[in-house]
Amino acid sequence: MKRRTWKAKLPQRRVVLLSVLVLLIALCQYALWLSPSGIPGLVKLRAQVAQIKANNHQDQQRNHKMYQRIQALRHSNAAIAGLARSQLGLIQQGETFYHVVQKTAQNPQKPTDSLASVPPVAKLDDNGSAGTTTNHNNDKD
Repeated sequence: MKRRTWKAKLPQRRVVLLSVLVLLIALCQYALWLSPSGIPGLVKLRAQVAQIKANNHQDQQRNHKMYQRIQALRHSNAAIAGLARSQLGLIQQGETFYHVVQKTAQNPQKPTDSLASVPPVAKLDDNGSAGTTTNHNNDKD
């Protein structure tokens, strides 16, 4: 009986080692191309990063506009007056307020009915105080 030496087992070891290496490479390729933490996960993360960057850019633009508006309100009386006009209905001395009501096709109103819904308007005196109140209703008292 012949004894096998290490030289005789060498081709068999090479085959086993080569198959183990091929199996490891196949596992690495699977993890790279098909697993959620591989290339598909990277694509999803890049899309999320792009969306977050776009949201951040929009938020920065909005913050910049707010900052400009705040600076205008801090340093400009005209900006404060404009804000008071639009949100609080400010009428300055010597100005006349006109409330225009448009007729709609579904609910036509008579001109006298539209004036009945308008509250009384205070007219300002020359010194800026509310002097007389004018009622726009057509009721004669």
